[in-house]
Amino acid sequence: MKILLQETWQKSLEWDDNLAKDLKDAWESWCLEIKHLSSELNWKPFVANRMTEIQSLTDPKIWDYISGKDNPSDL
Repeated sequence: MKILLQETWQKSLEWDDNLAKDLKDAWESWCLEIKHLSSELNWKPFVANRMTEIQSLTDPKIWDYISGKDNPSDL
């Protein structure tokens, strides 16, 4: 997205100006990708089972950020 914004800015477009076809296509592609990212996740069975177990055995209030170097699953 940052690159798309930079390209738009470099073209010195005004608010109501139409985008060039290449930029318009890139924006539309980006919007479609965002929809896929925000859709419900389809975990593989092993991961889904583990996530269900973790979610049922822990309180989300105690979940917190952990850096990659301290997270054994990131090793």
